[in-house]
Amino acid sequence: MRGQVIYVAIPVDGRLVVREADEGLERHEWGVLQAGLLAAIHADVDPLRGRSNGIALPGGLWARMADDAVLDRSRYPRNPVASKLLAVLGAPGRRCFGTIVLLREDPETGLITSLTDEQLAQVRKAHDQIHRRGSASEPARPGPS
Repeated sequence: MRGQVIYVAIPVDGRLVVREADEGLERHEWGVLQAGLLAAIHADVDPLRGRSNGIALPGGLWARMADDAVLDRSRYPRNPVASKLLAVLGAPGRRCFGTIVLLREDPETGLITSLTDEQLAQVRKAHDQIHRRGSASEPARPGPS
């Protein structure tokens, strides 16, 4: 059982890069591992160590980043666009370092699946707004709701 998963990477140069990776499902007695997808994510966020962690965002989105990104700033420079993007998407006050990826978790299976068309449009719109506002040097501050 193999399929392609579409996700978004935000490297430190502030671009929005849509990626497609094979999920690489592996069934084990203890559950399912998405080995192919995790390898692709780690190639984006932590190619040297292959370790990442994630935070949940509203609407079923997840952001993943390198485990050591905050500790090793020589290898993971500040990513102000990603910081602003996470603020717009519901995680204000988080500073990002290095490349981050945005994914979707299926609420029924817990597996990572492709971003929906609506989620991809939401991420693109937020990314475009950040670039239209000008300087991306500081994270967005949450405003009144």
